[in-house]
Amino acid sequence: MNSLCATLAREGHEVMAASDGAGAVGKLSGRAAAGRFDLLITDLKMPRMTGTELLAEPKRLGRRCRWC
Repeated sequence: MNSLCATLAREGHEVMAASDGAGAVGKLSGRAAAGRFDLLITDLKMPRMTGTELLAEPKRLGRRCRWC
């Protein structure tokens, strides 16, 4: 994860990372996050929540986000 974050940041992207799905949901649902995410990249297997479950969260939270 660190190398992907570093590469994206070096290319000029603002990057937010989370250590697991629940942490990512916290970042997605925060007030400051409204409208801030253009892309969500996730592993399929993570602690506390699968990547598939995480991909449903932006829609549930009313956030617009592309994902891969």
